[in-house]
Amino acid sequence: MSRPISSLPPLLLAASVLTLGPLGVRARGSAQKSAAKAMAGKTPIATASLGKDRLELRASPSGQPRILRIPPAGAPRELHCGALQGAWGLWTTDVNGDGRTDLVIALWKKARFDPVLGNRLHVHTLAGDRCVPLWRGTRLAGRFLRARPDGSRLVVLEEVGGGRRRLARYAWTGFGYAMKEVIWQGSGAPPAALATRHLGARGANGDPR
Repeated sequence: MSRPISSLPPLLLAASVLTLGPLGVRARGSAQKSAAKAMAGKTPIATASLGKDRLELRASPSGQPRILRIPPAGAPRELHCGALQGAWGLWTTDVNGDGRTDLVIALWKKARFDPVLGNRLHVHTLAGDRCVPLWRGTRLAGRFLRARPDGSRLVVLEEVGGGRRRLARYAWTGFGYAMKEVIWQGSGAPPAALATRHLGARGANGDPR
């Protein structure tokens, strides 16, 4: 399971500095670099377990997220998962029931067939230290704000238009997720106890925006 620590992905943190800086393009660019450098420090964006190893989603000095595999003894190794721009969430679970641990990564980014900023889910299996994509989702039925993968099951809080949200359960289909159940739907936030039961504590799965 994941433990995202920051509720804003590093590129959004940098973007907020870029927007608010009053001192012109050069000053704002400098602030953006400083924000990215800060995110490349000792604090991971999210963590997960892989056997006895610990996975950490971190920002590199350039601000581009990467995943480090940290064994109990020995040097960390970087997992080769391609571009992880806007990554903010990381989970380990067996999505397709083949007995192998998969990675589920949440990213705040545009997609080819949905060219607006939004949350996306990417699912990978591992071949050594290399990520092999199983699914790079454009979107779910709604636009999700929080997520909790657990095996083939995925529970999300998502926006469905008209100011309404729903808590929904999805299931892995072999290539992506299909919605199976609406747990709650309404305006605003779901009841706190219901959200905690299905999504975990707020600090465990944060809205990255």
